[in-house]
Amino acid sequence: MPKMKTNWLQRFRAFSKDRKGSVAVMFAGAAMVLMLLIAGGIETYRRSLAQAMLQKAADASALAAKRREADLRPTSTVPVARIQGEADGRALFNKTLQDNAKMFPPGSATVTFTWLGNNDVRATATGSINLMFGNLLPTGFNDVQATAVVGFGTPLPTEVALVLDNTASMFKIDPGRSSTRFTELRNAAKRFTHTLFDAAQQSGDADWLRLSVIPWVTSVNVLSEAPRAADFSGKTAVTNMPDKGSQTFVATPLGRSGRVNLNSALFSPVDWRGCISGSTEGVSPNDNGGMNWNALHVQSPALAMTSNMEGDVQPVTYTNCSCNWVDDGTPCPPPPPPPPTTPPTTPPYTPPYTPPYTPPPYTPPPYTPPPTNPPPPSGTQGFLDLIRRTTPQVSPAAIMGDRVPGRYGSNKPDNACLVCQTVCTDTTVNELVCDTSLSMMSCYQDISYGRLNPYAPPNSRCANSYWGCYLRGTYTGDVNMPNGCVGDPNEKKIITSQTKWCPWVPTTTWSALSPNGSPNPITGPNINCPTPMLGLSGNRRQVIETIERMTPIPGGTHADVGLRWGLRSLAATGGWPGFFGLTTPPQAWNAPNQQKVMILITDGENTQAIDYPGYWGCKGYQNPGCTTGPATPDKAALDGRMLEWCWTIRNTYKVQLYTIAVNFSNPAAIAQLQNCAGSAQRAFSVDAAQLQNVLNIIAATVLRLKLTQ
Repeated sequence: MPKMKTNWLQRFRAFSKDRKGSVAVMFAGAAMVLMLLIAGGIETYRRSLAQAMLQKAADASALAAKRREADLRPTSTVPVARIQGEADGRALFNKTLQDNAKMFPPGSATVTFTWLGNNDVRATATGSINLMFGNLLPTGFNDVQATAVVGFGTPLPTEVALVLDNTASMFKIDPGRSSTRFTELRNAAKRFTHTLFDAAQQSGDADWLRLSVIPWVTSVNVLSEAPRAADFSGKTAVTNMPDKGSQTFVATPLGRSGRVNLNSALFSPVDWRGCISGSTEGVSPNDNGGMNWNALHVQSPALAMTSNMEGDVQPVTYTNCSCNWVDDGTPCPPPPPPPPTTPPTTPPYTPPYTPPYTPPPYTPPPYTPPPTNPPPPSGTQGFLDLIRRTTPQVSPAAIMGDRVPGRYGSNKPDNACLVCQTVCTDTTVNELVCDTSLSMMSCYQDISYGRLNPYAPPNSRCANSYWGCYLRGTYTGDVNMPNGCVGDPNEKKIITSQTKWCPWVPTTTWSALSPNGSPNPITGPNINCPTPMLGLSGNRRQVIETIERMTPIPGGTHADVGLRWGLRSLAATGGWPGFFGLTTPPQAWNAPNQQKVMILITDGENTQAIDYPGYWGCKGYQNPGCTTGPATPDKAALDGRMLEWCWTIRNTYKVQLYTIAVNFSNPAAIAQLQNCAGSAQRAFSVDAAQLQNVLNIIAATVLRLKLTQ
């Protein structure tokens, strides 16, 4: 043992005298200090991230609390409004941190709210984060805190255009939801409207807020009503309603005489609903008003006709005749002499010859008698029928006076002749006589699952059969349509029972009538016409009525059409205020101390009009009006027009443009809408269920809610 101790001490003394050993000791000490610095740096960085995240959550919760409190103040007491505001703020706070659970474990962060004397709200958030090197850092290093104070900034007079996609794809129910995209869109738009009008009501300025509503598909409806007097009051409750909308109508639409070329007869048996064609417009975004349009009309293809035989019960006499053979006492003429006979001749001798091959004897095919003449068609009455019914049925020989040699047991010699004496008996019966052939519309039409648009514009009758004879007035499949028919549940004359529903169009539920994935079509001359737009209105009830009137419409998507009419609704010049029936024109473009906002919401990419004509016509295969004429703009052209309008709206007219893509799956299409908005902060791509959150964010910007601390 002493020897081992001596060896160890000797080695230590040698190591301490070695310069390399001294460096190692110094390096070990420096490494420990460096590790502490690295650990501290890592935790400091993580703490700064946590601090930023907590501040973001506090800001969001304070904004949500203030926004909700402001929404409820007009309809509830201050304490109730604040309690609900705090509940909304706390829910958003928890949701924000839930997405960062690795930084803040559940329950490790809380937020409290304090309402200040000027009605601002303060959100105070505290939390503790998990530390990787907690034992090396001072106590309390993992605790973070954030504070946010929110109040109203100086509000500006505001004009907002809601440019809303009403295409039939909004019928779609996406996974995880029980309601359609259209229900989500309608409810979110109504809540957004209430949020703005609640804030306007608190402002006390009747000119502070006006909204326009532009429902669009491949066209727009210009049979709008004039904005009513400003009135910010009204109920704020939002409940689900059917996708078909309220099915109410504009009581006094603005006159469009002289602005729209209309041939009312084309829309029989209904009326022109109000949609227009832009065939007379320029495509560039620089129109200045004063233009005219053609009424948008979807033609009806030529429908197949059927012949339905009808008649009356009439007495019909049948005559049955037979021959009574008698001897007329006149000898029969002698028989003709037999033909002369020719004696047979002997054929010349032919030497025997045996051929190398003897073919089998020819066997003729079996005899097939010629076809007999077919009987006359059932229910018809031809020339031979008339002869049979009116002439005694005797043999041709009797009619022609032929004489037949001795027959029927005659006792006369063989040269005696017998003559047919006709004996007839008449029988009269009551039968259905088809003496009328009616050309009717067939109740079975090829409508190609809604891609064709058959309806009956003239007075007509419909039959379910191509054959048969029926007693006049008793055929149950014969449908009288004295004023024509359509199959469109959006038509006022259908809703008010003034026009018949076409019998070949199923009258099922509204959702089943959607062309989107359903064989049941919608038909009529206004098939792809949405509900009327509304110019800038400061009347809460009128804006809500317009949104509730909307309904999904087939035909396609032309976003440039919605954008151009959204801009026109905000225009102070070009005759547009008068066109929309405004008594007070909008603010001038770029006017100080005012703001103009446009929100484009769509769930689909631009599509060329194929089945039915839209704003720029159509290009189809078998629909009238679509099979001829110049090609209409395809998707690429429509995308280009959309981006031109977006750029002009943002840069020339200085409108704050927001775009919301609903349930998009194509990254390129999402990028198009981001380019349209011009800023990632003003472009959103969300599920329909998130529309409300996005519109709340936009509402906070419009109302100029701001963080004061």
